[in-house]
Amino acid sequence: MIYFTEGPLIIRTMEEGDGKLLCDEEIEQGWNLTIDKFVKRYCNFTESWCIALVAVYEGSSVGYINVY
Repeated sequence: MIYFTEGPLIIRTMEEGDGKLLCDEEIEQGWNLTIDKFVKRYCNFTESWCIALVAVYEGSSVGYINVY
């Protein structure tokens, strides 16, 4: 579901494929993590434990938030 769109920015619900790109971006920033973090967050979302939103800018996932 898309919650917001303005120009090249879209805020939408997390999709299963978002995790890989977001994980790669966090590793580039120096975080020591694995894709498991995003798999768990996506599972929590699909099981209605949280709301998971992703920011997409010019077609690429650039940020996320999970609200529990």
